[in-house]
Amino acid sequence: MVRDCSQTFSKKIHVLQDRKTGSKASVKIDNKNEEEFTVIEFDGCLILNKTACDYVVTHKTKVIYVELKGSDIRKAHTQIVIAVDHYKKAHGGLSKTGIIAFTGNPKESTYIQIQKVKLRKSHQLKMICTRSPVTHQI
Repeated sequence: MVRDCSQTFSKKIHVLQDRKTGSKASVKIDNKNEEEFTVIEFDGCLILNKTACDYVVTHKTKVIYVELKGSDIRKAHTQIVIAVDHYKKAHGGLSKTGIIAFTGNPKESTYIQIQKVKLRKSHQLKMICTRSPVTHQI
């Protein structure tokens, strides 16, 4: 059975939430020009029985890897990297952003800063790690 794990939208606002776990974390995709973008449900649909980020959003020359978390920031970074590595060839020429939206109170500020620099160098990935809700413009 082939699963359809992606949907294409062209609406102004689209909210990503993890309905499976009931997490309150969310990322709002702000698409003011109503251009077409695709949302891939990565964890639990495209990737099964593995640790991976929740969503991958593609738009023209950009890709956004989204992880919705409580407070386990270290695990969230790993989940983003798994998705980036999975799409290494397909997303090679695209501008990459990783977003971790969390609801808890992680005590990882130094770790977050180190990971931002490390992932920028190793994966050409701009990281955003902040309290939910997060708004990101495409």
